[in-house]
Amino acid sequence: MPNVKIINFIIPWGEILVGLGLIVGALTLPALIAGAFMNLNFLLAGTVSTNPILLALAVILLFVIKGTQYYGIDHFLTKEKINKFKDTNFFKKIRGAAAH
Repeated sequence: MPNVKIINFIIPWGEILVGLGLIVGALTLPALIAGAFMNLNFLLAGTVSTNPILLALAVILLFVIKGTQYYGIDHFLTKEKINKFKDTNFFKKIRGAAAH
C-alpha cells in the first residue's frame, strides 16, 4: 500500500478528534458525520467488530442533533448566541481598550 504512512496518521487522529467532539459536545454534527463515515469505511473494508453498532448509533444521533444546542459547547456556538454576543459591542469594547 503506497499511502500506509498517511493512513496510519489520519485514522488515529480522526478517531481522537471525533471522540473529543462528541464527549465535549463541540462541533457535534461534523464529529458525528466523520465518525459515521469512518465506521462505514471500516465496515465496508471487512472489519466486523462494533462498527455496525457504532454506525447505527451515529445515524440515530444524527436524527436527534437538535439536542446538542442545549447540552454541551454547541449551545454556545449556535448562530443566535454568536449574533447576540456581537450585538453587545463586546469586540468594539475590546478594541477600544486595546487602543488605550
